Amino acid sequence: MHRRFFLFVLYCILSLLTITSATLGKNTTVAKTRYTSKKLPCKFHELRPQDVDVVGAMGDSITAGNGAEATHMIGILREFRGLSWSAGGDNTLETSITLPNILKKFNPQVKGYSTGTDLKTRDLWFNAAIAGARSSEIPGQAWELIGRMKNDSQRTNFENDWKVVTIFIGINDLCALDRDPVGASPESYIKTLEEGLDILHAELPRTLVNLVEIWDIHLLQQVAHGYGSTRACRLAQAAECNYVSTANDTEIEVIKAVNDEYQRLTEELIATGKYDTENDFTVVIQPFIKDTVLPCTENGEVDSTYFAVDCFHFSTKAQALAGMNLWNNMLEPVGSKTTVWGIKDLKCPTKDNPYIYTNRNSNQQSSNAIINR
Repeated sequence: MHRRFFLFVLYCILSLLTITSATLGKNTTVAKTRYTSKKLPCKFHELRPQDVDVVGAMGDSITAGNGAEATHMIGILREFRGLSWSAGGDNTLETSITLPNILKKFNPQVKGYSTGTDLKTRDLWFNAAIAGARSSEIPGQAWELIGRMKNDSQRTNFENDWKVVTIFIGINDLCALDRDPVGASPESYIKTLEEGLDILHAELPRTLVNLVEIWDIHLLQQVAHGYGSTRACRLAQAAECNYVSTANDTEIEVIKAVNDEYQRLTEELIATGKYDTENDFTVVIQPFIKDTVLPCTENGEVDSTYFAVDCFHFSTKAQALAGMNLWNNMLEPVGSKTTVWGIKDLKCPTKDNPYIYTNRNSNQQSSNAIINR
């Protein structure tokens, strides 16, 4: 483990900072209407929300939920996996906006979501994210996820359950640009990401992968000086991601260029169509945070309360915002997906467009010309 991490842990222990958690506003709604059918999909391009049996996730501490409800620095080390935007299943949609909680409205029997916080009571289930992970660990997480699903036969039908797996990775790569420029290079990033996707493609049947593009991490400097930020959070952010947190103008341009290249290579990889060769597997880019705009207060100041007390991880507000926008991206056609997150109503499928959008069905659904097979 890096010396910087030990310094951060020491800082956490010494810190006495507290901050009050807040929630998102109430202008987030989900339609109650369901369009149900006994017909089960035979291919992923006919997958409806109510057909999703299993959720899973891969990534880093953002997906692990580190610090989401923390009120002091030591709380950043706690994983609030039940509140994770892409994999958490604690509470209900009315109190915790996560992808699994949204899917529960369509299929109350959906499985795989993580719950809890404490080591003794939490259930990781199919949330395979690891705090501090970089893209080089995605292949290992892919094998871990596959193993968990195969070994969960009492709850999961590995061969026949329809699965949605969300991947979000790359923040820690960018934080390591100064000390590991080769390992954090765009070429290394896409190589190991592709390796992980190849493993899922070969080994995980009936799977739709949400590949979420990373956000503009250079904006962390604004988070450290926004509404609700403190000197303590700036010190914590510098301990966790020193290169970005303390970057000068020249270094910021380097970070932005590498960040953009991560996104470009990711889009280029998926555009090859190599993951659209089967009827029971696909990878869809969900770009809701690609063109990052930080949440602001009514006075136009960056609202740092969307981030945890370290001004780095997501608070429950940002976890909910990410869950909301991931879901909405899934119901938007490829090529017309929102790339800027924000507080919005939750979208619902319609009778004309009932399916989760994929690379194959986007043109059909968006033109309301779905072919009934």
